[in-house]
Amino acid sequence: MIDFKSAALNRRTVLKSVAGAAALAAGMPWLRGASAEEIISYFGNLPPDPTPPGAAKFSEDAFAKWQADNGAKVNYDLAPFPELHNKLATTLASGTHAWDIAYMSGWVPEFANFVIPLKDRLSKDTVADLPPSSFSTVTWNGESKGVVFTLSLLTLFYNTEMFEQAGIKEPPKTWDDLKRMATDLTKDGKFGWVNSFGTPEGIGG
Repeated sequence: MIDFKSAALNRRTVLKSVAGAAALAAGMPWLRGASAEEIISYFGNLPPDPTPPGAAKFSEDAFAKWQADNGAKVNYDLAPFPELHNKLATTLASGTHAWDIAYMSGWVPEFANFVIPLKDRLSKDTVADLPPSSFSTVTWNGESKGVVFTLSLLTLFYNTEMFEQAGIKEPPKTWDDLKRMATDLTKDGKFGWVNSFGTPEGIGG
């Protein structure tokens, strides 16, 4: 990795040294107007865990257009999620600059000294379009070391037959409602609320 504390932070240096937590290549507007194709290296998950366009089969046309518009090409180094941390730790400790961007999950505090702040290098429109949690979850010692690149929208499915039997007219609207209904419905060998936290194939993003 580049010694970010002493490196000159021009556009090319930033491009070749960013290893932000959960940062997505499409969030790097300093590439705009590049005179030659820039190769961006990304280290992250294999499916079914959260995987960016270009590595997974979605938004392919939009991603191809972004690369063409910005004179960029993104190369991927992907690994199963259980292997990410150790490979990241080993590579960073070796001083090797292997990637420009890396998926770090909750490891920002551990690897904070190896990455540069990212938020100030994003366009104001991009920052304004993202929820504050996109940065607060990857901020360490007052510096935003990356940006969350996935949004996991959780969906509540409910059993209308169980609701009718319990006299419940509508699904919960608050966390307290959910806890109360789950408690009331947990009886006679049935659970009032179940989650997929133990699913062995991964949450899928």
